[in-house]
Amino acid sequence: MTKNILYPGRPNYTGPTKGLFGFIHHDKLFEYSFDIRERVHFIWNNKPGNEIKHRLHCLVYLPLRRLPKELNTAVKAVIITWEAYKTNSPSDEIWEDYYGARCTYGSVIIKFQLELLTLITKLVPDHTWNDGKLVMP
Repeated sequence: MTKNILYPGRPNYTGPTKGLFGFIHHDKLFEYSFDIRERVHFIWNNKPGNEIKHRLHCLVYLPLRRLPKELNTAVKAVIITWEAYKTNSPSDEIWEDYYGARCTYGSVIIKFQLELLTLITKLVPDHTWNDGKLVMP
């Protein structure tokens, strides 16, 4: 059996639980998740029955090593600053570091929309992203 390290909505997923993922929500091509398992659970328990299989099939982890360097750096900064915020006594300084990392990530991610769509299409060739949303078959 092949290891599943990319598709959290498919059986036997053993990949990362936090990071950049495609198709977390139907109206965003990709976004950061701090725990993709929560989203998988939500889809199973809250989405219409005719959407569940397709939504879970399309969910995809976007490995940092496959991202453009600038985006990779921005994602890592979000992870590091969030972990610092969670594990230390929350302070304004730590929160500001996290907020700054999120702002940088937000501006960097805009630059790489097309590259990320190309990567996602390689990883999930049968996705149904069209006109800014995941269309349910």
